[in-house]
Amino acid sequence: DRIGIMKEGNLLFIGNKEELYKSTNKDNVEEASNQNFSGMNLEDNEKVLEQKKAIVEEVSSLLKDSGSVILAEYRGLNVAEISELKRALLKENAKMCVYKNTLVDRAVDACGYTDMKQYLEGPNALISSSDSISAAKIATKFAKKHEQLVIKAAIVEGKVVGKDDVIALSKLPNKEGMLSMLLSVLQAPVRSFACAVKAVADKE
Repeated sequence: DRIGIMKEGNLLFIGNKEELYKSTNKDNVEEASNQNFSGMNLEDNEKVLEQKKAIVEEVSSLLKDSGSVILAEYRGLNVAEISELKRALLKENAKMCVYKNTLVDRAVDACGYTDMKQYLEGPNALISSSDSISAAKIATKFAKKHEQLVIKAAIVEGKVVGKDDVIALSKLPNKEGMLSMLLSVLQAPVRSFACAVKAVADKE
């Protein structure tokens, strides 16, 4: 295979060069190698192996350090639509990365998320956020508008979950909403107590 790499802002594409040409702006695609792997010398092969190892480590860190990582197929999305998704993600400090399935496969093996391996077919993207909810909210909302984005599964707080769980997660309030709900629960009895004390004081 000929490997192509494209990085545009917070969006990173790494994969088959021809596939990247089809789904992205080919002018932004940098060819990682100008020849087939079979024609490389030993030194070139070692460099490629080091590159692959570094990418696997990068994916592993993403899987382990993120609050949630959603696996979604993006086949059919054009550059404008991908940019739209990228902007929505950036607003919530989330990101979208694309890697070769074979490298993601090695990473999920290394991290112990083997249940994710069954979904590694087709052009997939990893949509991640530092919290557990943001990635699910953005991906689910975008998928409703663009059916080409197909949510397959996710890793949430170290657990592999299915599409239905991602959709359910997207319906939960975000961090600010949860804090607001918690504050309301905590303040409710305080307000009631304060009103009762004031009523007694007024009587006296």
